[in-house]
Amino acid sequence: MPSVLALNEHIYNLLINRGFDNFTISELVIELERIDELRDSSIKLTKLAYRQVRLLKEKGFLCKCAEKRGRSNIYSKTSLFNVEQLEPKATQAKYRKVPCSTGRNKTGIDFWRTIAKEKNELETRKEIASREIEKYEDFLSRYPDFSDLIMPIYLDARSRAILIQGYLEAIGKLLVHHPSFRKNKV
Repeated sequence: MPSVLALNEHIYNLLINRGFDNFTISELVIELERIDELRDSSIKLTKLAYRQVRLLKEKGFLCKCAEKRGRSNIYSKTSLFNVEQLEPKATQAKYRKVPCSTGRNKTGIDFWRTIAKEKNELETRKEIASREIEKYEDFLSRYPDFSDLIMPIYLDARSRAILIQGYLEAIGKLLVHHPSFRKNKV
């Protein structure tokens, strides 16, 4: 039995469920951008599209057609394209989920370790975002003529820092209930 090839779930949905065929990379990226749950930049989506198309081409599921649309190559499904040999690969969540276990102590320890690790990651991300904000403020003060270029990026960095701060607040409230934290406060 041939091995199963795992594709990005959104690429899988476009190719299998929606029957996407005879397409260019640009058309594939445009379709990916229309998916609401994908918040990635066009560059990341383009990289994803190229990687997945290259993989399918190497495995013989897609071929590059002789004709072109402008300067773009057209890719089409081959006779080897078999739905049973493809499966969707779920996208990774931002944070790892704590594995469930029957042992209460082990699960509790894993939970608090994971929470502490996430807190450290978020603190690092917040520090990076604050440095980024400082730099954009510096650019805005030095180059006021380019504020229309700098301001959207600056506002994005600020909103990201606020979001990270909210995550840190939630984790902080959880850590207040940590047994060792309560022992130290009493």
